[in-house]
Amino acid sequence: MSLDSKAKTIEFLNGKTKLSNVLPLIRFSVQDFKKESNFYITKIQDHFKDDLLIVRSSSLNEDTEYSSNAGHFESVLNVKTNDKRALRSSINKVIYSFDENPLNEVFIQPMLKDMTKCGVGFTADIDTLAPYYVINFDDSGSPDVITSGKNGNIRTYVHLKGSNYKLKSPIIQK
Repeated sequence: MSLDSKAKTIEFLNGKTKLSNVLPLIRFSVQDFKKESNFYITKIQDHFKDDLLIVRSSSLNEDTEYSSNAGHFESVLNVKTNDKRALRSSINKVIYSFDENPLNEVFIQPMLKDMTKCGVGFTADIDTLAPYYVINFDDSGSPDVITSGKNGNIRTYVHLKGSNYKLKSPIIQK
């Protein structure tokens, strides 16, 4: 699979992972939202019955083969599904964090609750491209400590691909 937008990659993984669940999403481009915002607001409200949503960025300059840009673009947490004004405002906040490319995307997912760990995983060292699994995570359960720069109990786990080292943490082992 070649890398595409972050939203398309997540959408592709839905139903294909064995050890994790990928939450459903609705994605749309900036240009489509600007043309038909009412359509997308209604689609989101009809599709998601969850009380809270997360409005996420999927810039064409994000999570590419050559750069991460993790935390560079806006995400809005805990947006009430039934609040059209808050939903529209949150989508626009994400859009305003992008450059001018009308093909940048926004995507919406249910907001996870009761998380114990939250983080970002890489399949190579992002600075050297060395063959390591690198996981940066926070033990507080906050969904945005890693990408926002907030203070938290941030930990980093690095594992050489192909190593026989037995992991001590059952969560990381999974």
